Parts: sequence; structure tokens; C-alpha cells
Amino acid sequence: MRRNAALLPLLWCMTGCPLIGSGHYEDKIDVDGDGEADVKWGGADCDDSDPAVGPGQTEVAGNGVDDDCDGTQACFVDADSDGFHDEGQAPALLETCPPGPTPRPGDCDDHNGEINPGEVDTVIGVDANCDGEVLCYLDADGDGHGTDQETTVTSTSGCTGPNEATTADDCDDTTDTVSPSQTEISGNTVDEDCADGPLCPGGDADGDAICDAQDECPVADDGTDADGDGVVAACDPDDGDEDSDDDGLSDGVEDADHDGVVDAGETDPADPDTDDDGICDHPRADNESDGITPADPCHTRWFVDSGVGTSGDGSSWNAAFLTLAEADAALSAGDEVWVAAATYRSTGIPPVLSVNHASSWYGGFVGTEATIDDRDIRANETVVDGQSGRPASVVSADDVTIDGFVFRGGSAAERGGGMAVNVTGVSLVGVRFDNNAGTTGSNLEVGPDGAVAVSDTVFVGGAGSSVHVLGELRAQGMVVLDAEDIGIDVDRQGPGIGRFDATDLDVQTSGSSGLVVRGQADVVSATFYQNLDPAGAAVGVDGGTVSLTNVTFYDNTRAVAVVTGTADVANAAVFASPMSGATSTFQCDGQASDFTVLTGGTPPWPRVVLAGGSACIDAGDNAAADSAFTRFGADWRMMTTVDGPSMDTPPVDAGRHYLPGPG
Repeated sequence: MRRNAALLPLLWCMTGCPLIGSGHYEDKIDVDGDGEADVKWGGADCDDSDPAVGPGQTEVAGNGVDDDCDGTQACFVDADSDGFHDEGQAPALLETCPPGPTPRPGDCDDHNGEINPGEVDTVIGVDANCDGEVLCYLDADGDGHGTDQETTVTSTSGCTGPNEATTADDCDDTTDTVSPSQTEISGNTVDEDCADGPLCPGGDADGDAICDAQDECPVADDGTDADGDGVVAACDPDDGDEDSDDDGLSDGVEDADHDGVVDAGETDPADPDTDDDGICDHPRADNESDGITPADPCHTRWFVDSGVGTSGDGSSWNAAFLTLAEADAALSAGDEVWVAAATYRSTGIPPVLSVNHASSWYGGFVGTEATIDDRDIRANETVVDGQSGRPASVVSADDVTIDGFVFRGGSAAERGGGMAVNVTGVSLVGVRFDNNAGTTGSNLEVGPDGAVAVSDTVFVGGAGSSVHVLGELRAQGMVVLDAEDIGIDVDRQGPGIGRFDATDLDVQTSGSSGLVVRGQADVVSATFYQNLDPAGAAVGVDGGTVSLTNVTFYDNTRAVAVVTGTADVANAAVFASPMSGATSTFQCDGQASDFTVLTGGTPPWPRVVLAGGSACIDAGDNAAADSAFTRFGADWRMMTTVDGPSMDTPPVDAGRHYLPGPG
């Protein structure tokens, strides 16, 4: 067998196979005659059928062949996969070239798939098809800036040649004296720099870039200013008097609109609020005490943030005051104050917040907001804390709004530990009073000359009566919880009679009666819940008059108790709350199953609604409800007494009406 196997290559070679050297036949066969045997016969030729392939041969890029049999192929690089390669890029040696067609030559940017010989030039200054030419804007005046016209030219110099440009920002391509590269010349009708129109088209006689209409001195001068007031002699009626008009301002720094910018530097020196947002351009613009009339038409916004570290001038969040007292001292009538979330306290006897000017105070900010709507008063509580040693706040000016604050820990020897008000036009919005102390009116004292409106406001706890009214209190959205004594005390003092008008009212778990009326009260759409003092009532009348319409009494010692005076009740829904001495019409005496007790609010409190199928549904009188709700600008038909997103349809239900929805 060994002898026969050895004869096979010999017989094959007898037909013309070249032999290499001497020795064993099977080690020396070179089929393609390139001087190297096939690797299978022990040689180094990796393709003995092609004389162009073998050791020592030159790799040919892109042919998919290992020409020199070193285990690699020379492959064209197509970095951006657009089917073209950069001829200036050396081929890469790979084990095998990537599958697919061999990249074609001619790519002039192999890192951008949208640039290759197959593309079309469409972008100014970009040679997309690699032909050495680009599109340029026409620059007719040769100043390096083209126009925004559709006309383009082809360039072989990258848009650096004559009448070629890569920008279309020339506002006049007929002259090289006008382009964004030029400097604006004041006093003509030409916009030389193509920016924002001509500078001083109405004239600038002295060429100082201040238009004649705003220039304190529009005539040419030699610069002499003997009195040093900033007005040169040529335009100063008395160059020996720096305040020639005796207005308290130097002639060179006149500021007619008090906005902190001198008239010479303003386009409209008579307008202190150039963007018409109601806030003066400068925080100290509205300064009625400066003797200049009329008062500025805008108001100033001040900022307070105890976290800024160092107190500023109050003009922005970054320059905020540290304390509430600084803001009150700076503001003028009509201003507003934005206060960042923190707990604000003071030392000594004075209240933490004392408001002495007609103004608006807003809390609930993080300290970066640009609009009122950006704040969140629940997440970012702004707390005024009396620390049990002083009143939390006193309002001593008419027309004050306080919105989004928490008043707690205030203490007064007699009245108004949380807030005392004996002025008119005070509005409290989204405020919470939390366990302030006083013998009466521990959370809020409304004096005999006071007039206060509250909405979405909560009163919690408080030693003594929580709210004491000798003047006028109007509420729309008011909750009184856990008063240690009386919840709301509508009192009288001498000839003065306190008055309380309320809708959307909750009075719950008072230590004594929920509402005591010695003056006059008109209550519509209210809930009295678990006011359980054995000697008290949800509503007690002691010499006053009260009207209650569409009210829910749930689990009170008494619903209404009249000592002296009168109580008229209409459309009441009552459970476990006996009525004593009141005149009640269309009253629904329900069972526990007629009601549902929900919990919500901040802090949470029970909310009593009629259950589905309650006997109190449709049990009221339409005429009584219409008359009562209309006085408050409300419509019971747009509200509901049940737990669900529905409206009430005639006939009217008995009991408290809520806005639709279970929330």
C-alpha cells in the first residue's frame, strides 16, 4: 500500500506537474508555478491555483483576497457607511473584509454619511458631492455678507472669493458700508450694523449716541461742567447750580419715572414700567414720599428669603431680605412681597409680621419662581412663628392681602395671638392658623373697626375662642377645628355689633359651642360636626340673630340652642343634634345611614356628605336655597350634597352643599 500511494503523485507529475527541488514528491508540488508549494503539501501558498497569490505578493485593497498569505486582507475603510471610501485613508488589514459591495472611491469626508459623490450640493458652504465646489450666497457689494435672497453662486474657494459669502445677513447688499461688520452711526436713518434699526433717526446733533429726544444736552459742547452735575455748560441753565430745577435730583441724573435709570439712558423716561407687567422696572421706583407727583402707576415687588445668608436690597431672589421686618420697612402702598418657604421668627416683643402699608404678601415659594402660579403653598410652607412669646402678626393698614402663610405659636395677653386686625380691606387666602394663644380670638381677632375676608383658610386649636369677631368677617371656604373653647365668637361691644357672613364653612370638635352669636350671622352651606360640650351647641345664640340655610348638623350636643335672640334655620340635615329654640323649616331628621363621613384637607378633617338614597335628598325648599345662595354669588344647582361628581337638581336637598366631586 505504501508503494502504490507513492506512485500517484508521480503519475500525475508525468502529465506536466512542476517539481520543486529533490526529495519527496508530495512536499514539492507547485501547481500555479509561482515558486511556492501549496500549504497542503507543506508549502506556504494559500491559493496554489493563482500565481498572483502567495508569500511575497503585494496586498491589493478591496479584492477580498489574502494576496500575500499572511492571514489578512487589505480592506477599504468606509467609516460613515455611505458606500464610499476616502482614497487618502490607508486600507485596513482585516481577517476578512466586511460583507457587501466594495466601497467606491471619492469620499471627501468619511465621517459624514451625507457627504459623498452620490449627494447633491444643497447647503451653503458644504461640498456634499465631493466635486470641489460649494454653493455660496451672492455678496453683490463684496463686504463678506450675503443677502437672504434665493440667488446662490458656485465656488471653488469655499465661499472666500469675490461676491461670495456663507451668511445671508446683509440688510443692504448694494453698499459695503452696511453690514453686520459695520459700526452703527448715530443720528441718521441708516441701520449700518443691520442690528435693530437706525440709531437716533430723529437726530443726534452732538454725536454722543444719545438721541436728541433723550439727550439732556443735544448740542455740541466742549465738555465744561462747572457745577459737576453731569450737564455740560452748553445746556445747563445755571452751571453754578447742580440742581437748577430744585427737584432734589442733580441736573445730570434726572429720573422722571423714579425707576433707577436716569432719563438720558432711557427710551421712555416717563414710563416706570416699560414692559407693562404692573411691576416697576426698578424696585425703588414707587416712592411716593419723594415729593414728586403723581405717584408712579406701577408697584414694587420685594423678596424675602431667610436662606440667602446675607440680606440684600430685596430687589430679587438673589438679593432678598432676610427678615419680614425689612420688607415692611422698605415697601410703599400697593407693593407686593414674595416670601420663600422657611420659619420666620423675631426677637423682643413686636409681632413677627407687622404690616403697616397697603400691600400684598405671598408665601409658598422655593425661592426661584418667576410667577405666582409657580409656587406650591402646601409643599413649601412659609411659617410665621411667635414662639409662644409674642403675637405672630398684626395688620395695621387697610387693603392688605396675605396669601399662602402659616401662623403658629403666637401669643397675646388678651386677643389675637395669631393675627389681630382692626382695619378694613384685609384679605386672607390659603392661610392656616395653628394653635395660637389668647384669652379670646386666639387665632384671629377682628376688632370693632376691622373688615376681613377669608377664603380657603383653616383655623386649628387655640387657647380661648379660636376666632373672635367684633367687626366684620366674610368667609368663603373656612374650617375651624379643635378650638379649646368657642370656635367662632360673633360678639358685640357697646353699640358695635359683630357680623359674620359665611359660605362653605366647617366647624368641628370645639371645646365649647362651635359658633356663638351675640351679634349677627348669616351662614349658608355649612357643616357642624361633633361639637360635644355638654353645656354647648353647634350654634349658640345669646342675644344675637342668626340665619342658617342648607346646613348639616352631625353628632353635636345640640344643633342650635337659643338663650335669647333668634335663629332661623332652613333646609337643615340633622343627625343626633337636637334643635332648641330655633325656628326650623324643611328640616330633615336623618339616620346615620343617611350620611357618609369622608376625610380630606390639610390638616385632614371629616367631611359629612349625604349618602346615596338618603332621606334628606330632595327634602329642602327651593325658594329658601335660592335666596340664601344668591347672596353669596353661588348656585346650589351647581353643587352636590352626596359623595360623587354630580350636580343637584330641583327640588333642593337638605343639608350642606359642596362643589361636585368626592375630593
